Amino acid sequence: MVAGDIVSRVSKRVSNIAATAASVYSCIEKNPDQEVEKILAELKMGRKTFYGYLLGFVEEPAICINGEFCVRENGERLTVDGVEQYLASQEDNSRPKRAERILYLYNLLHRNIPYGGVTFEEIVKQYITLLEHSSCDLPKVDSIRRMIYRDIDELEKIGIIVERPSTGNLKYCLRDKYLPKLSFEQASSLYVSMLLFEDTILDQVSHSAKEEFEKAFFRNSPGESEKINERIHVVGDTLFNPAEFSDKFTKLITAVLNSYQIEITYVKLRGEISSRIIKPLGLVYKRGVWYTVAEVPDKNAYRTFRVDQILSVRLTNIMFEFPPDFSLEEHIGSSWGVFTNDEVQLVKLKFSPAVAGRVKTLRYHRSQEIQEELPDGSVIISLEVCGLIELKSWLLQWGKDVEVLEPAHLRKQLLESAREIAQIYEGT
Repeated sequence: MVAGDIVSRVSKRVSNIAATAASVYSCIEKNPDQEVEKILAELKMGRKTFYGYLLGFVEEPAICINGEFCVRENGERLTVDGVEQYLASQEDNSRPKRAERILYLYNLLHRNIPYGGVTFEEIVKQYITLLEHSSCDLPKVDSIRRMIYRDIDELEKIGIIVERPSTGNLKYCLRDKYLPKLSFEQASSLYVSMLLFEDTILDQVSHSAKEEFEKAFFRNSPGESEKINERIHVVGDTLFNPAEFSDKFTKLITAVLNSYQIEITYVKLRGEISSRIIKPLGLVYKRGVWYTVAEVPDKNAYRTFRVDQILSVRLTNIMFEFPPDFSLEEHIGSSWGVFTNDEVQLVKLKFSPAVAGRVKTLRYHRSQEIQEELPDGSVIISLEVCGLIELKSWLLQWGKDVEVLEPAHLRKQLLESAREIAQIYEGT
């Protein structure tokens, strides 16, 4: 067989494997907690092959969470240990074919990006391990060496370039073009932005992303990420147990992107707990809090739920049609926070000279306009907003440095709240 035919066959085989993996991923993502027999029937795939692909998704939160796959067998979720045990029991003595070896080689090189690559001898050891687990007839070491050289050549023929050992570097590694095109400064800035999500709902995902950045961009400066963590500190409201919310948030994202109905258990501010079926239309992050905007089927209305008040999320296999006339941006556009349960109103606020500079620098709402700058340094701004109950809470944080000029009913509410606060401290 000529070299061109070999390259074509290997390239096609790798492409087919990638396409099948994408199909498996999509099927599980769109049908979470589906019974394995139904998935096998839909994919027209054998159990052994399917389990092999599952192990490739262990690090994917949409597929595998805390060692459990989003696939069920006899009502129970498949576990990583269970899948590995099954595959071990099905192991045969056939030698891995070239396409499988090339994928194995690529993954080996990719895993070692943070270490600047891998030596040839380390590749040999890994190949010996691979062959020992798949063949009782282990080739001689010289044959394995020639096999590796051929596999590297085949890898490059399908467009994945491997940097060979050179002066000062004795390792094989993937060429940098397979990393995002970011400068060191850009990578550092993005890395710093991930610090904002520590101990929040996104803690688990952002932590994994930070590790990937450390591998990809700081492998030649291993102390850089440590320096960033030591010299840049983010302070803000965080969760006591972010891991508790991670699984729920992952399910919410899956439901929003794939238009799945979900059943949630929700606790209201007064402690009342209820269960309901909702159609999640979008997620909103505003002033440090995540919300999901959803349609409630039995009420035919849109409601907003704080994610940190959702006690549990159960994905269903029931899909809904996204309302063609619904726009998340327009739905929350005029609200101060995310609630839209009142009319849009004109609000005028007067900020003291002590905070006027900050108010003029920051935009708190898209309708915000400076109406007047007074001689004493204070500033009057206007807003056209709804959701005044949320605005009221924000105004109370400013204390004596803000005065509500309009509307009169909001001014009266702030006065009543101030009196209630004062009563708590009177006589102490």
